[in-house]
Amino acid sequence: MNAARPRLPAAGFAAVAFYLAHAVESLLRREPDNLLWACNLGTLAAGMGLLLGSPTLNAIGTYWLVPGLPLWIYDLAKGGEFLWTSVLTHVGGLGVGFFGLRELGVPRGAWWKATASLGALVAVCRVATPPKQNINLAHAPYPGWESAFPSHLAYLAALFALFTLVWATLQFGLPRLGFKGAP
Repeated sequence: MNAARPRLPAAGFAAVAFYLAHAVESLLRREPDNLLWACNLGTLAAGMGLLLGSPTLNAIGTYWLVPGLPLWIYDLAKGGEFLWTSVLTHVGGLGVGFFGLRELGVPRGAWWKATASLGALVAVCRVATPPKQNINLAHAPYPGWESAFPSHLAYLAALFALFTLVWATLQFGLPRLGFKGAP
């Protein structure tokens, strides 16, 4: 048995605890929609992937967090509000997710599954969240980017193309860096 296997549930519980800490903060602030941000759900997915022994669920959550961290930092730099629990989800969740990729491996096809599941999440947010919140940019481009794209659909297409490129790079690059699994 792999010596790291007993650490998988501990890491999974840590990621779920990160999500729950952020959930409590968001609920206390009366902002439950914020729990639907892909970064927050990515942390939960990575943790549940470790708890359930699901390489695919862990990979999807981790993949979502990879572009999420720089986008969160960009938002903070543009004056976005800092919440200490966001460090848990963005940094802690990403660390746990990469631990999971190292231990469970990089499952075949995770890159396109991350893209498809994010598409579904954006569609849910478009229907279930208020436009003012713009969760996962489901209603409009990030403020300041409106003039760079002819439409919101073009903006989403560009984001999805970029994210898919990042995730395909992870899919094919991580095994070359020693992570087990096959693209």
